[in-house]
Amino acid sequence: RASPVPNDFITPTVNVLQLRSLDQYEDITNPLYSYTKKGQSFENNGLTTGKTLRYTLPPQTSQSTSDMQLMAEAVIKFNLPAQQRMVTAMQQTVYNTFSTGSLSLEQPHNTGHIVMGGPYGLPLRSRLRGQMSFIESAGFDPLFFLHHSQVERLLCIWQVINDYKYIAGNDIVEPFTRA
Repeated sequence: RASPVPNDFITPTVNVLQLRSLDQYEDITNPLYSYTKKGQSFENNGLTTGKTLRYTLPPQTSQSTSDMQLMAEAVIKFNLPAQQRMVTAMQQTVYNTFSTGSLSLEQPHNTGHIVMGGPYGLPLRSRLRGQMSFIESAGFDPLFFLHHSQVERLLCIWQVINDYKYIAGNDIVEPFTRA
């Protein structure tokens, strides 16, 4: 079964054209697979690592690596329920109902973070989770941008379905105080 996660995000190296000689290729570390934080380390509830981790298994150490096969299997497992929740969210006609709560876009969004950070089912603050599971470090995982681009795309589709509704003054969501 094909993975719903693009190969560009689960392959550790990529073959690219060398800039020095435009007729030769070289393998380089894939920047979409993992991000290495220069000069600082990620802190995951007591574990310090200098690279993005996704779906690691115990015992986790600073030498841990991501298990992309397990992440892909988790994404497949939670894909259908997330799609069903997305259909429910798209049927909402009021922005606050569409954007927050049990019938909303927020639920599949959160599931994406938790599943890609993995392993799903661990306590949310478990040190075994990858960066996508933590607000403080999610933006360092290259998958974050693919994931949030999809969330923005779904918001645009919802706006088209609902006559281009936008956030109104009374649709302010905490902790924000202004739209």
